Amino acid sequence: MLRLIVLCAGVICLWALINGQANAEVQRHCSGYYYMDLVQENGKPVQRGNGFNFGDYSAVGSCGNTVKNRCRERARNKLRACYRDHWKARWDRTRPISCTQSKGVKRYALNDLKKQMETMVCCDGENRGRSSTVVDLYGVTHGDNGCGAKIVRKTFKNVSDLRTQTLLSEGYKMDCTDIRKKYCPGMLPKRAN
Repeated sequence: MLRLIVLCAGVICLWALINGQANAEVQRHCSGYYYMDLVQENGKPVQRGNGFNFGDYSAVGSCGNTVKNRCRERARNKLRACYRDHWKARWDRTRPISCTQSKGVKRYALNDLKKQMETMVCCDGENRGRSSTVVDLYGVTHGDNGCGAKIVRKTFKNVSDLRTQTLLSEGYKMDCTDIRKKYCPGMLPKRAN
């Protein structure tokens, strides 16, 4: 009888141990950044796949031990919500709450998304002659299964590669002449007189 009690107790303990590990809370991460695909320069279409990227962010998702991809999907969704919220609030020039560590997004120090985009494109020293430009803005997420596409490099040579990413703005126009006057006056053309 004692053997039976010990055997039953052992089975119950083993079941509790296995069940506890299966239900343990785990965390998984996804990475992300912004990508601006250059569409037009000075009113003329350009070859797609020439773009600018900025930021290096990550998000964490929690879930049970047996559904790790769900953790990554949750992390991916946090980054996508952050991207969408920040685009909607771009005129406020502040970082939304969904882009903070308290919401599971890490290393997101960007406050003024609009200024970051405009200075990156219009104050680029190699493009002093750019008077206007049009870009498509994407929020990119990547990592292991559940995060998004496997990304080897931070540029997209084929526009179809961007289909799996979050399109935030299509055809965003920038007046580089005006932007240079505001943000990068050292880049204005020299006067002849």
